[in-house]
Amino acid sequence: MGRHMPKLLLVLLTAVTSLGQFANAVYLPSLPAIGQKLQASSGLVQATLTAFLVGFVAAQLVYGPLSDRFGRRIVLFWGNAIYVLGSVFCALAPDIDTLIGARVAQGVGACAGLVIARAIARDRFSGKSLSVVMAVIATAVAIVPGFVPLLGGIIQDGIGWRATFMVTSVLGIIVTIAAWRWLPESNASQGDLTSVRQLSRDYGEVLRSPVFRRNSITSACGMAGMFAFNAASPSLFIERLGTSATEYGIYPMITVCGYFIGTATAARLVKRVSEYRLIFFGSATMLLGGSLMLIMPLTGTLTVSGMVATMFVFVAGLGIVLPLASAASLQDFPHCAGTASAVLGCIQMTGAAMGAAIVSLMPVFRDASLASTMVVFSMLAVVWYCKPNRLTKIRDGAGRPLRLR
Repeated sequence: MGRHMPKLLLVLLTAVTSLGQFANAVYLPSLPAIGQKLQASSGLVQATLTAFLVGFVAAQLVYGPLSDRFGRRIVLFWGNAIYVLGSVFCALAPDIDTLIGARVAQGVGACAGLVIARAIARDRFSGKSLSVVMAVIATAVAIVPGFVPLLGGIIQDGIGWRATFMVTSVLGIIVTIAAWRWLPESNASQGDLTSVRQLSRDYGEVLRSPVFRRNSITSACGMAGMFAFNAASPSLFIERLGTSATEYGIYPMITVCGYFIGTATAARLVKRVSEYRLIFFGSATMLLGGSLMLIMPLTGTLTVSGMVATMFVFVAGLGIVLPLASAASLQDFPHCAGTASAVLGCIQMTGAAMGAAIVSLMPVFRDASLASTMVVFSMLAVVWYCKPNRLTKIRDGAGRPLRLR
């Protein structure tokens, strides 16, 4: 297919990547209603979000190596089948415990799309071209939660929360059929299932890379702040600030514009400014957004418009960090792209799960719990990315220090 990204392939990669984000965002406006209908506490209802992320994290370590050995397509199709079945079980769940279990299954299936899309991108591209493609994938991960809640809010106000999961299952079927028809196999080195020793070597090589650790953990801190907002904002907006489910769905559409600004800034400057400087700037912007958000509950000035504006700033920083850090993490692993993609996704979604879980366990801070969580993780991103790195001591053949990515 050459070295240029065909439009159809780009659309398919975006679609399979977006399935998990769709499932995680479309039901957010329904969280208060789910608690009422299933007679569950807000903590248990928010646990449905964490459960999805737990399944998502665990399965990444399986899908990546399997796709390296058996091919990208077959692994994607099995994952999507689990995703569709999990969505159906969510729609039929009679109680909160069943819903939590079904959300784990949904997460296990959903992560296949993200792992395979990243691996296919790494199969076909490198250097700046990979950065561009990864920016598209990262944009899908970030913007779907911005636009989908409006659909979820309309469905919630018009039909009810169970319908959102049925819509999710139907979308999964459509994307799977499209991928079966048009998504090509990109792994030319597939073979027998790797041995435990080889698998350990692949994971060890990825995790020993200081460039990988620096960039993957920084992006994970950004994901933690984002998913803390996803977990806490429905209750905060709908129950605390009095918005309707449909109105709540409008506000993520505003904040996601910040992500577009961030990715556009990164794409425009990446050829002239080092990735290191851009990712540091993005991390600092996330910290600024979280800090401004924290001021409101501490001063008794919490408003919907203030929450939206400060989240806009945070997401703009995430739009710089996520695509650049993801591309830098995978750049050095063409021979085990699936494994590297799996480890990257595992680290990022572990951060997301931590953010969602922590914010639901901080009632003592009440309105400040969300902003406090975002500030802490943003500060960790800045500190971690700026910490001394042994790469600064490595020199090239001419004796010059290698530039940090």
